[in-house]
Amino acid sequence: MKVVQIDAEKYFGGGQNQVCLLNRYLLKKGVKSVVFCPEGSPLFLKLKKENYEVYPLSLKNLLRYVKREKCDILHVHSGKSLTISHLLKVLNPGLKVVFTRRITKGIKLCFLRRFLIDAVICISKEVRKSLGRCFPDDRVFIVYSGIERKDKEVPDPDWYEKSKFIVGNIGYLKPYKDHITLIKGFYEFLKVHPDSLLVIIGEGSEREKIEKLVKKLKIEDKVVLTGFLPDAGSYIRYFSVFAITSAHTEGLCSSIIDAFMQRVPVIATETGGIKELVKNDETGILIGKRDPEALKASLIRIKENKKFVDKIVKNAYEYSFNFTAQKMANANLEIYNRLLS
Repeated sequence: MKVVQIDAEKYFGGGQNQVCLLNRYLLKKGVKSVVFCPEGSPLFLKLKKENYEVYPLSLKNLLRYVKREKCDILHVHSGKSLTISHLLKVLNPGLKVVFTRRITKGIKLCFLRRFLIDAVICISKEVRKSLGRCFPDDRVFIVYSGIERKDKEVPDPDWYEKSKFIVGNIGYLKPYKDHITLIKGFYEFLKVHPDSLLVIIGEGSEREKIEKLVKKLKIEDKVVLTGFLPDAGSYIRYFSVFAITSAHTEGLCSSIIDAFMQRVPVIATETGGIKELVKNDETGILIGKRDPEALKASLIRIKENKKFVDKIVKNAYEYSFNFTAQKMANANLEIYNRLLS
């Protein structure tokens, strides 16, 4: 079996990490897998550094490769790549096209695209709901994101102090991630526990807006914006709590699974596929969207109630075994085999 993975994003988020993991585990299973993505993107550079087969994303490059290698599966990992996949499908009718949907948003022109996509993989039940009846049920599958249980060793970051309570977040700095609520809630929490720190790992278009708010609140010495970090999930172990305040379109949030596996308590907004991971007061704490006061109260609860934290961390760690990279890759491979049988 020969599989081509396509991702058109120029940033590195949870979706790009899933492409890396899927590619790696398919190769381990003897599947010929290669990745096409923007040249110079974090995903391209990461795969290149780890000596995986990766090519600059362009229609010309894909046409040549698919024709030369007689590929079986074209797996599209971002909506921006769909148009390219449609052209390849028209020119190579025998090619099976798989599309992974990671956000809770419908697919434009889906009633036309249903003839050019052989299978849609949704990363949560919430994502599946957002598609409505665009595709026949037997062509839509739910495959949860997966995480490797063994983290990469990283040096202790300069912001880490064992005695300090660290509120951590990992995510692309985009409006839908709503880091503004995160900062406002942390600001209120500081009034109760001033010797705390907020660390945000990630880069994106909202950085300037975030920096302005931090400056306005005069908490520059309490907030660290690290920018993009390779293997970002490996830094979760340094957090006292992982907090995410996404306002909408959160398909699942694989960083939550990372936190579960590393026994770090989680506070998250009750949105999208997050509800399928965080069970309130069982595997974490769920709060409403755009509610700084609820975040403040939850942070205080984590800080001051060790018995409660021990309970949710234990439950979350056990639950995390349902979301491994190997299970994710096996499920994708089953779908490939089904399409080719």
